[in-house]
Amino acid sequence: MSIAPSSQVLVGSIDLLTGPQTEISLICTLILTDTLCLLSSMFFSFMFLQKNVYRSISLYTSNI
Repeated sequence: MSIAPSSQVLVGSIDLLTGPQTEISLICTLILTDTLCLLSSMFFSFMFLQKNVYRSISLYTSNI
């Protein structure tokens, strides 16, 4: 969560330089980047979980 204040400062300084139109597109870019990071981490954790579940099931069935 340390990204939020620095990105806020970045948006503010760019707003001073360029105006409101660029700020909107920058915020959209930040949101899009955060969403992509979130989705990829969810995907990787799901794949990891799936692999562990599969391993547990194969261990369980081999013991029967």
